[in-house]
Amino acid sequence: MAPCPPRPRPCLPHVWAGSAPIPHRPRRCPAGLNTASADLPQVPSPQTAIGKPARPRRSRWGCSPMSARMVSPMWRSRARIFPYPCRREAGMLEDLKARVAAESAARGGKARRIALTDSTFRDGQQCLWATRMRTEHMLPAAPLFDAAGFDTLETIAIVQFDGAVIYLREDPFERIRLLRERIRRTPMRGALRSNLLHGFAPLGFDISELFLECQLRAGLREIAFLESLHAWEIIAPGVRKAKELGATTTVAVLYNDAPGYDAAYYESVARDAVTLMTPDRIMFADAGGTMTLEKLREIIPAVRRGMGPEVRLEFNTHC
Repeated sequence: MAPCPPRPRPCLPHVWAGSAPIPHRPRRCPAGLNTASADLPQVPSPQTAIGKPARPRRSRWGCSPMSARMVSPMWRSRARIFPYPCRREAGMLEDLKARVAAESAARGGKARRIALTDSTFRDGQQCLWATRMRTEHMLPAAPLFDAAGFDTLETIAIVQFDGAVIYLREDPFERIRLLRERIRRTPMRGALRSNLLHGFAPLGFDISELFLECQLRAGLREIAFLESLHAWEIIAPGVRKAKELGATTTVAVLYNDAPGYDAAYYESVARDAVTLMTPDRIMFADAGGTMTLEKLREIIPAVRRGMGPEVRLEFNTHC
């Protein structure tokens, strides 16, 4: 690891007269780590009372404790904030194991591959940190996510573009480029919300297509399209443009726990999406985390019937 760049560090006044300041001994820390917080005024330590010069408090990375916490891996922060696991319905895991074993026996023991999509950089920080995760926090963990074997890494969406520009004063396209340099094997995915690029004011298709081209040029290889009202004619031009540019396309079918949203409705919605846009994947998204096992067993087979065997099915939920 490269040594941290030298920074001026004010020494505290000493108890006895005539004592010389102790020179700063450089520490070693990960390259690119921000040490600006070390220039803040230091609080006198108990050593000052016994006649020893106080040294600014530092972490083992050579940075202030707050900076070390901010760049710590996200799973450590989540373990401190949410020490309890998500609640599961009674018998959910046992029922799932029994169903998987029965299906495996019916297929003659042939294993079925289940791919996983990680959404830490997109939805994880959106739900927990209100999109305030900076690019410098993502870059150290990017190679680890790339080596984990995920099928796709959800990286950015419209909300992250807003947060990066308005609150963090960062370039979101530069974030995509820097992540692409560190994520070589796993495709990175972006998400578009209908034809709304900012707020809830619809824009022209030419602007949406230009925005899509800029994302793909920066390094994204997959695009997910969300249309809450399932008005597919709004996002159909964007899906066709993404396929024309060589991107993998995903269309989200959103679950709603309300009267009229039954299995027949979702079968029809999935069939219309595949007929009009022919996406590579259909994502059935339970954004509110309200779907029960009974609804899951009823609706998912209907969605599969509507989308056909050529399109991959992806399931997204929140706990």
